[in-house]
Amino acid sequence: MKTYKELSGELDEIMSFKARKALGRRLRQLAKKASTKFKKAKNKLKKLPLSMYKKKAQKKVRKFFMQKVAGKGKDISSLSIAQKIRIEKMTDKKFPMAGKKATALVKKFMRKIMKKHRAAAKAAKDAKGEQQKADAEVKKVKESKTFSQFREESKRDYKDEYKKFQSSPEKIKYRAELVKFNRDKGTYGNGDKKDASHKGGKIVGFEDQSKNRGR
Repeated sequence: MKTYKELSGELDEIMSFKARKALGRRLRQLAKKASTKFKKAKNKLKKLPLSMYKKKAQKKVRKFFMQKVAGKGKDISSLSIAQKIRIEKMTDKKFPMAGKKATALVKKFMRKIMKKHRAAAKAAKDAKGEQQKADAEVKKVKESKTFSQFREESKRDYKDEYKKFQSSPEKIKYRAELVKFNRDKGTYGNGDKKDASHKGGKIVGFEDQSKNRGR
C-alpha cells in the first residue's frame, strides 16, 4: 500500500502535468497574435534589466543540466511532459541551482546572452533606420510632380483613345482607299509579296515587302 507522501507526490505530478498542458496551449495561442510579435520586435530594441538576463541564463543552465541527465543522444524537446518532469526532478536533485557550478555557469551564460542581445538590438536599429530612409524616399517620390503626372496618365483609357482615333473620319477614309486600291489591283491573296507604298498619307504604288518594311 502506498504512503501518504507517495500519493501526494503523484497528485502533484498529475496537477503539474495538467497545468503544463494548459500553459503550453495558452503560449501557442499567444505566439500567433500580432500583438505578441510586435512586443517581441520592440523588446529587441530595448536594453533588458539584469534580472531578465539572469532569468534567461538560469533557464539555459537548467536545460544544460537536464541534457546531461537525459544523455547526449536524447532530444529533450521531443520527450513527453511526464518524461520531462521526471528528468527535471533528477536534475534538481543532482545539480542544485544554488550550487557553485550552477552559479558560475549562470554568470557565463549571462555574458553570452547580453552580448547576443546587444548585437541583435544594433542590427534591429540599423534595419529600422534603413526602413525609415526607404519610407521617406517613397514618400518624396509620391509627392513629386513627376509621380503625380504618371498617376494621372495611368488613369487614362488607352483603349478608348485608340478606338476614337481609328474611328476618326480621316482614318476611315484612308482604310477605304487602301481596300479599294488593293481590290482594283487584285493584290489580296495573290502571293506576290508586295506591299502598298504610301506618300503623304496616300497610296502611290507597290513595292517589295523587304524594301517597304525596311524603312
